[in-house]
Amino acid sequence: MHAIIRAATRSTFKTRSNADCQFRANLHKTSAAYSELPSHSLPPTPFAKKLLVLDLNGTLLFRPSWSQPLHLKSGKAERPAFPRPFMRTFRKYLFHEETCSWLDTMVWSSAQPHNVATMVQSCFRNDQKKLVLVWGRDRMGLDRNSYSAYRLGFSL
Repeated sequence: MHAIIRAATRSTFKTRSNADCQFRANLHKTSAAYSELPSHSLPPTPFAKKLLVLDLNGTLLFRPSWSQPLHLKSGKAERPAFPRPFMRTFRKYLFHEETCSWLDTMVWSSAQPHNVATMVQSCFRNDQKKLVLVWGRDRMGLDRNSYSAYRLGFSL
C-alpha cells in the first residue's frame, strides 16, 4: 500500500514539475516579447492634472523637539527647521516645467500658521510661490482650545 502511495506521489510531482517548467518557459517567452516592445508616453491632457499633498513637519523637514536648544529670532524662541537631504533636487523636479504640466503641489502641517510659514520658507525658499496651497492648523476647523493646544490629537 505504501509503495502505491509513494509511486502516485512521485508521478504527481513529475507532472507538476513538468507543467511548472512549461509554464515558466512560456512566461519567460511572453516577458521577453513584451520587453522588446517600445514604451509609449500618453500625451498629457488638461483633465489629467494631479494634486500632490505633502506633509511638512517630519516628512519634508526635521524640527527638533522643544527640549533641544532653540534659536532666538527677534527675541522670540523658535524651533529651527532643517530640510531633508535632497530637498533641493526634489523641488527642482516638482517645479520643473514638464512636471508642472501635469502636477500641482501643496503642503500642509498641523502647526500654527506662523510656524508653517517658517517651515515653508526653509523647505521651498524662492519656490514657495509655486505651491498651489499651504494649509496649517487654521484650516482644520478647530475650536479655540484645540487650536491653542501644544499637540493635536486625532482619532479616526
